[in-house]
Amino acid sequence: MKTVEVETETPRPTVKPWRLLSLGNSKWGRGMSLVRAISARRCVVHKLAEAMICSPSFTPSPVPRMVGLRKLSLRDLGFREKRVVDLLQEVLPVAERRGLGPCPHSVGPEKCLQSSGLIRKGQRLYVAMKPIGVGSVPLVFVMSVHESGGYRIGAASSRIFMPDDELIFVSL
Repeated sequence: MKTVEVETETPRPTVKPWRLLSLGNSKWGRGMSLVRAISARRCVVHKLAEAMICSPSFTPSPVPRMVGLRKLSLRDLGFREKRVVDLLQEVLPVAERRGLGPCPHSVGPEKCLQSSGLIRKGQRLYVAMKPIGVGSVPLVFVMSVHESGGYRIGAASSRIFMPDDELIFVSL
């Protein structure tokens, strides 16, 4: 009797979310109306982040839903050396094997609107997402806390990260 080996797909690990976020709150609108809503909440919007939000490539969540967010550093994902790391080509495939996926574009802006202890002063938190091109540069949102204690949403290259940089992903 012959034994046949059957290749099975390894199941993705279940990752407990670190924070929950409600997406698809259309009351805030799109483009400049979304930028104004963020600014009204004591959140500073960097010019490049504004350009990303107003870009035709920015896709807000079409329907209300809750997403589980997970925060990990590149070091947590196995990237220990200081080098240029590409979010799409290198980081997201590793994260997916750990049960994490890219965030919808609206995670950064909507987190600013619902701000609640996500970031501490001096910390920068990158949104692991499909980059939005502004000019010829692929960008992702980066959030921090400004001097007055409110959030700042800016933009960063999707290719330059350090091992201790922290990113937020969606739990799959």
